[in-house]
Amino acid sequence: MSDVGKIVMCTTLQGNKFITVGTAYEVEQDVAFHYTVKNDRGVSTRYSKECFEETPTKPPLGLQPRKIYWEHLNYCRRQDIIAAMHRYTEAKMDIPVEWCKELIDLVIAGDKNE
Repeated sequence: MSDVGKIVMCTTLQGNKFITVGTAYEVEQDVAFHYTVKNDRGVSTRYSKECFEETPTKPPLGLQPRKIYWEHLNYCRRQDIIAAMHRYTEAKMDIPVEWCKELIDLVIAGDKNE
């Protein structure tokens, strides 16, 4: 089976020039005991397969759980309300009642999730 298109990691040099240990390369051609990869200078060159290991593939990044998302959103909104309240207090202005009600609702909603 061909490894063309796979990403391989350089693990040893064995006298090879223009590739770096720990760097990932894409296999352009897979022939017997050699891989052709584009080296550090951008030139497609053939190297021994012994110099490489296949990199493990990671699954794509998923989605944050809904509960955690809402908890974070709730927390951020509470912080925004509190910061606005501080600004109004420093300006010696009355804090809108709607903000107080919303903050209480958010605190109660947060307590229910815990």
